[in-house]
Amino acid sequence: MMNDTEQPLDDVWTTPTNGGSRQPPKLDSINTNNLHVSKAKPSEKIVLNNPVIENSDTNCIIENKCKLDILSLNCCGINKRLQYPEFCELLYDHDIICLQETKTDDLDTINLPGFIFHMKNRQKYGKKSGGIILAYKEKLNNYLELLETDSKYTFWFKLSSVFSKIDEDVVFGIVYIPPENSVYHQPDTFDQVENEIRSFSQNFKYICLLGDFNGRTADEPDYFEIETHEHEQDFSEFIQDNLNCLETLNIDRKRKSMDTVKNRSGQKLLELCKGNDLFIVNGRIGDDKHESGKLTCKNTSVIDYCICTYDFLKGEGAIRGKIGPTSESIDISFN
Repeated sequence: MMNDTEQPLDDVWTTPTNGGSRQPPKLDSINTNNLHVSKAKPSEKIVLNNPVIENSDTNCIIENKCKLDILSLNCCGINKRLQYPEFCELLYDHDIICLQETKTDDLDTINLPGFIFHMKNRQKYGKKSGGIILAYKEKLNNYLELLETDSKYTFWFKLSSVFSKIDEDVVFGIVYIPPENSVYHQPDTFDQVENEIRSFSQNFKYICLLGDFNGRTADEPDYFEIETHEHEQDFSEFIQDNLNCLETLNIDRKRKSMDTVKNRSGQKLLELCKGNDLFIVNGRIGDDKHESGKLTCKNTSVIDYCICTYDFLKGEGAIRGKIGPTSESIDISFN
Protein backbone atom coordinates (compact mmCIF):
# COMPACT_ATOMS: atom_id res chain seq x y z
CA MET A 1 0.00 0.00 0.00
CA MET A 2 2.99 2.21 -0.34
CA ASN A 3 1.89 4.21 -3.34
CA ASP A 4 0.81 7.73 -4.05
CA THR A 5 -2.70 6.87 -5.15
CA GLU A 6 -5.87 6.61 -3.10
CA GLN A 7 -6.39 3.23 -1.49
CA PRO A 8 -9.85 1.96 -0.52
CA LEU A 9 -10.26 1.95 3.23
CA ASP A 10 -11.38 -1.67 3.23
CA ASP A 11 -7.99 -2.66 1.82
CA VAL A 12 -6.54 -1.69 5.16
CA TRP A 13 -9.31 -2.16 7.73
CA THR A 14 -11.75 -4.87 6.72
CA THR A 15 -14.64 -3.96 9.03
CA PRO A 16 -16.20 -0.66 10.16
CA THR A 17 -16.04 0.88 13.61
CA ASN A 18 -19.18 -0.80 14.91
CA GLY A 19 -17.76 -4.28 15.31
CA GLY A 20 -16.21 -7.34 13.79
CA SER A 21 -12.62 -8.46 13.57
CA ARG A 22 -10.15 -7.07 11.11
CA GLN A 23 -6.47 -6.98 10.37
CA PRO A 24 -4.20 -3.95 10.81
CA PRO A 25 -2.35 -2.48 7.83
CA LYS A 26 1.14 -3.36 6.76
CA LEU A 27 3.49 -1.47 8.93
CA ASP A 28 7.15 -0.97 9.50
CA SER A 29 7.68 -0.76 13.26
CA ILE A 30 10.93 -0.10 15.02
CA ASN A 31 11.08 -0.92 18.71
CA THR A 32 14.06 0.86 20.18
CA ASN A 33 13.80 -1.49 23.11
CA ASN A 34 17.34 -2.24 24.05
CA LEU A 35 19.38 0.84 24.77
CA HIS A 36 22.32 -0.70 26.61
CA VAL A 37 25.30 1.12 27.98
CA SER A 38 26.66 -1.98 29.67
CA LYS A 39 28.19 -5.00 27.94
CA ALA A 40 25.46 -7.30 29.18
CA LYS A 41 23.35 -9.31 26.77
CA PRO A 42 20.49 -7.13 25.46
CA SER A 43 17.17 -7.59 27.21
CA GLU A 44 13.75 -6.79 25.82
CA LYS A 45 13.74 -3.22 27.11
CA ILE A 46 15.96 -0.19 27.17
CA VAL A 47 18.53 -0.78 29.89
CA LEU A 48 20.25 2.26 31.30
CA ASN A 49 23.50 1.80 33.17
CA ASN A 50 22.34 3.61 36.30
CA PRO A 51 21.29 2.58 39.81
CA VAL A 52 17.80 1.18 40.17
CA ILE A 53 15.37 4.10 40.13
CA GLU A 54 11.89 5.01 39.03
CA ASN A 55 11.41 7.98 36.73
CA SER A 56 8.01 8.76 35.24
CA ASP A 57 9.44 11.21 32.69
CA THR A 58 11.51 8.60 30.87
CA ASN A 59 9.25 5.63 31.67
CA CYS A 60 12.01 4.09 33.80
CA ILE A 61 10.92 1.41 36.26
CA ILE A 62 12.47 -1.12 38.62
CA GLU A 63 15.95 -2.17 37.49
CA ASN A 64 15.95 1.13 35.59
CA LYS A 65 14.65 -0.43 32.38
CA CYS A 66 13.01 1.93 29.90
CA LYS A 67 10.85 1.00 26.95
CA LEU A 68 10.67 3.15 23.85
CA ASP A 69 8.70 1.91 20.83
CA ILE A 70 8.85 3.67 17.48
CA LEU A 71 6.29 2.95 14.78
CA SER A 72 6.86 3.77 11.11
CA LEU A 73 3.81 3.36 8.89
CA ASN A 74 2.50 4.44 5.50
CA CYS A 75 -1.04 5.21 6.65
CA CYS A 76 -2.45 6.35 3.28
CA GLY A 77 -4.46 9.15 4.91
CA ILE A 78 -4.33 9.75 8.66
CA ASN A 79 -7.77 11.33 9.06
CA LYS A 80 -9.55 8.25 7.73
CA ARG A 81 -7.50 5.91 9.86
CA LEU A 82 -8.23 7.77 13.08
CA GLN A 83 -11.92 6.87 12.65
CA TYR A 84 -11.04 3.27 13.50
CA PRO A 85 -10.46 2.35 17.16
CA GLU A 86 -7.98 -0.38 16.29
CA PHE A 87 -5.78 2.12 14.51
CA CYS A 88 -5.82 4.43 17.52
CA GLU A 89 -4.92 1.48 19.73
CA LEU A 90 -1.98 0.75 17.46
CA LEU A 91 -0.74 4.31 17.91
CA TYR A 92 -1.22 4.20 21.67
CA ASP A 93 1.00 1.12 21.80
CA HIS A 94 3.97 3.23 20.67
CA ASP A 95 5.89 6.17 22.09
CA ILE A 96 7.06 7.72 18.81
CA ILE A 97 5.02 7.48 15.60
CA CYS A 98 6.43 8.13 12.13
CA LEU A 99 3.69 8.30 9.50
CA GLN A 100 4.05 8.63 5.75
CA GLU A 101 1.55 9.56 3.03
CA THR A 102 -0.61 11.28 5.62
CA LYS A 103 -2.61 13.35 3.11
CA THR A 104 -2.82 16.39 5.36
CA ASP A 105 -2.50 20.11 4.75
CA ASP A 106 -1.73 23.11 6.94
CA LEU A 107 -5.40 23.49 7.89
CA ASP A 108 -5.64 20.02 9.41
CA THR A 109 -5.50 19.50 13.15
CA ILE A 110 -4.71 16.01 14.41
CA ASN A 111 -5.80 15.27 17.96
CA LEU A 112 -4.96 12.11 19.87
CA PRO A 113 -4.99 12.64 23.64
CA GLY A 114 -1.56 12.25 25.20
CA PHE A 115 0.32 12.83 21.92
CA ILE A 116 2.01 15.82 20.32
CA PHE A 117 1.79 16.01 16.51
CA HIS A 118 4.04 17.76 13.99
CA MET A 119 3.25 17.73 10.27
CA LYS A 120 5.35 18.19 7.16
CA ASN A 121 2.73 18.63 4.46
CA ARG A 122 3.05 18.56 0.71
CA GLN A 123 2.67 22.12 -0.55
CA LYS A 124 1.23 23.79 -3.66
CA TYR A 125 -1.02 20.96 -4.80
CA GLY A 126 -4.80 21.12 -4.97
CA LYS A 127 -5.48 17.58 -3.78
CA LYS A 128 -4.21 16.39 -0.43
CA SER A 129 -1.43 13.88 -0.94
CA GLY A 130 1.93 12.81 0.40
CA GLY A 131 2.93 14.28 3.73
CA ILE A 132 4.83 13.11 6.81
CA ILE A 133 3.83 13.24 10.47
CA LEU A 134 5.90 12.86 13.61
CA ALA A 135 3.90 12.18 16.78
CA TYR A 136 5.17 11.33 20.23
CA LYS A 137 3.85 10.97 23.74
CA GLU A 138 3.82 14.13 25.80
CA LYS A 139 6.27 12.66 28.32
CA LEU A 140 8.97 12.75 25.61
CA ASN A 141 8.58 16.43 24.84
CA ASN A 142 11.78 17.38 26.69
CA TYR A 143 13.84 14.71 24.90
CA LEU A 144 12.90 15.19 21.23
CA GLU A 145 13.86 18.09 18.99
CA LEU A 146 12.68 18.80 15.45
CA LEU A 147 15.45 19.42 12.92
CA GLU A 148 14.35 21.78 10.17
CA THR A 149 15.53 21.04 6.62
CA ASP A 150 14.50 22.01 3.09
CA SER A 151 13.80 18.56 1.65
CA LYS A 152 10.13 17.63 1.38
CA TYR A 153 10.96 13.93 1.42
CA THR A 154 12.41 13.64 4.93
CA PHE A 155 11.29 14.79 8.38
CA TRP A 156 14.22 14.84 10.81
CA PHE A 157 14.19 14.75 14.59
CA LYS A 158 16.71 14.16 17.35
CA LEU A 159 16.52 11.91 20.42
CA SER A 160 18.49 13.42 23.28
CA SER A 161 21.37 11.52 24.83
CA VAL A 162 19.91 12.63 28.17
CA PHE A 163 17.15 10.10 27.52
CA SER A 164 19.20 7.33 25.91
CA LYS A 165 22.21 7.75 28.23
CA ILE A 166 24.65 7.21 25.36
CA ASP A 167 27.51 9.49 24.37
CA GLU A 168 25.69 11.46 21.64
CA ASP A 169 22.21 12.33 20.43
CA VAL A 170 20.57 10.04 17.86
CA VAL A 171 19.18 11.59 14.67
CA PHE A 172 16.18 9.96 12.98
CA GLY A 173 14.77 10.74 9.55
CA ILE A 174 11.23 9.80 8.53
CA VAL A 175 11.27 9.18 4.78
CA TYR A 176 8.54 9.21 2.17
CA ILE A 177 9.72 9.02 -1.43
CA PRO A 178 6.96 8.93 -4.08
CA PRO A 179 6.86 6.05 -6.57
CA GLU A 180 8.87 6.42 -9.78
CA ASN A 181 5.72 6.84 -11.89
CA SER A 182 4.22 9.50 -9.62
CA VAL A 183 3.93 13.11 -10.76
CA TYR A 184 5.47 14.04 -7.41
CA HIS A 185 8.67 12.09 -8.02
CA GLN A 186 11.64 14.21 -9.07
CA PRO A 187 14.98 13.12 -10.59
CA ASP A 188 16.92 14.60 -7.67
CA THR A 189 14.78 13.06 -4.91
CA PHE A 190 17.52 10.83 -3.52
CA ASP A 191 20.10 13.58 -4.00
CA GLN A 192 18.11 15.81 -1.66
CA VAL A 193 17.97 13.09 0.98
CA GLU A 194 21.67 12.35 0.59
CA ASN A 195 22.64 16.01 0.96
CA GLU A 196 20.83 16.17 4.28
CA ILE A 197 22.40 12.94 5.49
CA ARG A 198 25.83 14.33 4.73
CA SER A 199 25.00 17.58 6.46
CA PHE A 200 23.90 15.82 9.65
CA SER A 201 26.81 13.39 9.54
CA GLN A 202 29.19 16.30 10.07
CA ASN A 203 27.87 16.64 13.63
CA PHE A 204 26.20 13.31 14.42
CA LYS A 205 27.45 9.75 14.08
CA TYR A 206 24.24 7.96 15.08
CA ILE A 207 21.78 8.38 12.20
CA CYS A 208 18.80 6.19 11.39
CA LEU A 209 16.29 6.57 8.54
CA LEU A 210 13.01 4.72 8.39
CA GLY A 211 10.00 4.84 6.15
CA ASP A 212 8.65 4.23 2.67
CA PHE A 213 11.42 4.58 0.08
CA ASN A 214 9.40 3.00 -2.76
CA GLY A 215 12.66 1.36 -3.79
CA ARG A 216 13.04 -2.34 -4.47
CA THR A 217 16.60 -3.51 -3.90
CA ALA A 218 16.28 -7.32 -4.15
CA ASP A 219 19.18 -8.71 -2.08
CA GLU A 220 21.91 -6.73 -3.80
CA PRO A 221 24.84 -5.37 -1.73
CA ASP A 222 24.48 -2.02 0.03
CA TYR A 223 28.27 -1.80 0.35
CA PHE A 224 31.16 -1.57 -2.10
CA GLU A 225 32.66 -4.83 -3.29
CA ILE A 226 36.31 -4.05 -4.02
CA GLU A 227 39.12 -6.05 -5.51
CA THR A 228 42.12 -4.74 -3.64
CA HIS A 229 44.90 -3.07 -5.62
CA GLU A 230 47.91 -1.35 -4.13
CA HIS A 231 46.64 2.18 -4.74
CA GLU A 232 43.23 1.26 -3.28
CA GLN A 233 44.51 -0.42 -0.15
CA ASP A 234 43.60 2.31 2.34
CA PHE A 235 40.06 2.69 0.96
CA SER A 236 39.45 -1.06 0.77
CA GLU A 237 40.63 -1.50 4.36
CA PHE A 238 38.12 1.17 5.42
CA ILE A 239 35.30 -0.69 3.67
CA GLN A 240 36.47 -3.99 5.14
CA ASP A 241 36.38 -2.50 8.64
CA ASN A 242 32.74 -1.57 8.10
CA LEU A 243 31.87 -5.07 6.97
CA ASN A 244 33.77 -6.62 9.85
CA CYS A 245 31.59 -4.49 12.11
CA LEU A 246 28.53 -6.40 10.93
CA GLU A 247 30.14 -9.76 11.50
CA THR A 248 31.33 -8.75 14.98
CA LEU A 249 27.72 -7.95 15.85
CA ASN A 250 26.55 -11.25 14.37
CA ILE A 251 24.82 -9.42 11.52
CA ASP A 252 25.20 -11.06 8.13
CA ARG A 253 27.15 -9.18 5.50
CA LYS A 254 24.71 -10.34 2.85
CA ARG A 255 21.13 -9.47 3.67
CA LYS A 256 18.15 -11.56 2.63
CA SER A 257 15.03 -10.51 0.77
CA MET A 258 11.99 -12.33 -0.55
CA ASP A 259 11.66 -9.54 -3.13
CA THR A 260 13.80 -10.49 -6.14
CA VAL A 261 13.10 -7.30 -8.11
CA LYS A 262 15.21 -4.15 -8.25
CA ASN A 263 13.86 -0.87 -9.61
CA ARG A 264 15.52 2.48 -10.28
CA SER A 265 14.66 3.87 -6.86
CA GLY A 266 16.07 0.72 -5.33
CA GLN A 267 19.33 1.23 -7.21
CA LYS A 268 19.49 4.81 -5.95
CA LEU A 269 18.86 3.62 -2.41
CA LEU A 270 21.75 1.15 -2.70
CA GLU A 271 24.00 3.92 -4.00
CA LEU A 272 22.87 6.15 -1.13
CA CYS A 273 23.91 3.47 1.35
CA LYS A 274 27.25 2.81 -0.33
CA GLY A 275 28.19 6.46 -0.46
CA ASN A 276 27.29 7.29 3.14
CA ASP A 277 28.26 4.26 5.25
CA LEU A 278 24.64 3.21 5.68
CA PHE A 279 23.42 -0.33 6.09
CA ILE A 280 19.96 -1.73 5.35
CA VAL A 281 18.62 -3.44 8.45
CA ASN A 282 15.91 -5.45 6.65
CA GLY A 283 16.85 -9.07 6.06
CA ARG A 284 19.79 -8.96 8.45
CA ILE A 285 18.31 -9.14 11.92
CA GLY A 286 16.19 -11.33 14.16
CA ASP A 287 13.33 -13.27 12.62
CA ASP A 288 13.66 -11.36 9.37
CA LYS A 289 17.20 -12.67 9.04
CA HIS A 290 16.06 -16.26 9.51
CA GLU A 291 12.92 -15.94 7.40
CA SER A 292 14.60 -14.63 4.25
CA GLY A 293 13.62 -10.96 4.46
CA LYS A 294 9.85 -10.69 4.51
CA LEU A 295 7.80 -8.56 2.16
CA THR A 296 6.59 -5.21 3.50
CA CYS A 297 4.02 -4.10 0.90
CA LYS A 298 0.92 -6.09 -0.11
CA ASN A 299 2.90 -9.34 0.12
CA THR A 300 4.58 -8.45 -3.17
CA SER A 301 7.60 -6.25 -2.46
CA VAL A 302 10.04 -4.75 0.02
CA ILE A 303 9.93 -0.95 -0.18
CA ASP A 304 9.84 0.01 3.52
CA TYR A 305 13.20 0.11 5.24
CA CYS A 306 15.21 0.91 8.29
CA ILE A 307 18.74 2.01 7.38
CA CYS A 308 21.41 3.32 9.71
CA THR A 309 24.99 4.50 9.82
CA TYR A 310 28.03 2.32 10.33
CA ASP A 311 28.77 4.18 13.57
CA PHE A 312 25.23 3.55 14.77
CA LEU A 313 25.93 -0.17 14.51
CA LYS A 314 29.54 -0.27 15.57
CA GLY A 315 29.62 2.39 18.24
CA GLU A 316 26.54 1.61 20.26
CA GLY A 317 25.46 -1.93 19.65
CA ALA A 318 23.47 -4.39 17.66
CA ILE A 319 20.06 -4.33 16.07
CA ARG A 320 17.66 -7.20 16.51
CA GLY A 321 14.13 -7.57 15.19
CA LYS A 322 11.47 -9.40 13.26
CA ILE A 323 8.98 -8.93 10.46
CA GLY A 324 5.60 -10.51 11.06
CA PRO A 325 2.76 -11.21 8.62
CA THR A 326 1.17 -7.82 9.29
CA SER A 327 4.03 -5.81 10.74
CA GLU A 328 7.72 -5.18 10.74
CA SER A 329 9.35 -4.62 14.12
CA ILE A 330 12.99 -3.94 14.89
CA ASP A 331 14.58 -3.86 18.33
CA ILE A 332 17.52 -1.47 18.52
CA SER A 333 20.13 -2.17 21.17
CA PHE A 334 22.87 0.26 22.19
CA ASN A 335 25.75 -1.46 24.00
